[in-house]
Amino acid sequence: IGPIRVLDLRSGKVSEIARAPQLPVGGRCGGATGRLSTWLDGTTAIWHESYAAKGNNGITIASVNGGARRVLPFFSIQGLGVVGPGLVSFSTSEWDGKAGFTLSWLLDTKSGEARPVTVGADPTWLQ
Repeated sequence: IGPIRVLDLRSGKVSEIARAPQLPVGGRCGGATGRLSTWLDGTTAIWHESYAAKGNNGITIASVNGGARRVLPFFSIQGLGVVGPGLVSFSTSEWDGKAGFTLSWLLDTKSGEARPVTVGADPTWLQ
C-alpha cells in the first residue's frame, strides 16, 4: 500500500518505514498465497521482502519508535501471521528434489530462531 509515516511529537521529525521494491510474480511478491505483512504489536511492523535492496531477503521487523530494522533470512514466504507476543507463524515453499510442498514454521522474533512445525500452510494455533 505505502510507507508507514512516523511523526515524533517532541521533535516534529517525520520518518518512514517502507518495504523495498519487490519483484512481482503472479501478481504478488514471489507468487505468495497469503499475507506478507502485519503488525507484530502496537509499534512493530513485520513483513516479507523478496529481492530487497542490498540483497536483504527475508522477514523484516521494524519499530515505528526509531528502532533498527532486522532482517531474518527466510526465502519463499507464502504467508505470515502473529500467534502470540513475539511469536510469528509463517509458511514457506520447499522443494525436496522430487516434489514441492509447503512447510509452516514458528519464529521467535526476539531470538530470530525458527523451527519447522508442520507440513502444510495456515495451521491453527491453540494458546
